[in-house]
Amino acid sequence: MPRDYYNILGVNKNASADEIKKAFREKAHKFHPDKAGGDEAKFKELYVAFRVLFDSAKRVQYDNSRQSKAETKTKTKSKFKTSNISSYEGPGDFSSFINDFDVHDINADGLKDILNDALSKNFDL
Repeated sequence: MPRDYYNILGVNKNASADEIKKAFREKAHKFHPDKAGGDEAKFKELYVAFRVLFDSAKRVQYDNSRQSKAETKTKTKSKFKTSNISSYEGPGDFSSFINDFDVHDINADGLKDILNDALSKNFDL
């Protein structure tokens, strides 16, 4: 799952560039690898988040990609909803199948092959 850069920096989605810069500086100071107790991995994560959110073009691209992923996830979930089955109209009309079917089209050898094939399979009922 992609990182949430807003969460990493501790800012909201509507944060200004100054708020992003301030949040980065505070956290970067805390996690700088040259400091005692620093965390290089956390510092790099903060730096990437800052670079994306501080640059307005990159931020728009990031926000758009998050939005499209959220929409895709919502569409995928809603595809499997079963709460609205009141619109189900049944299995459909089989009259054309029944009307076109002629029992005389099946000869004895064909029927024998169909039955042998069906009986040779294991059916789990």
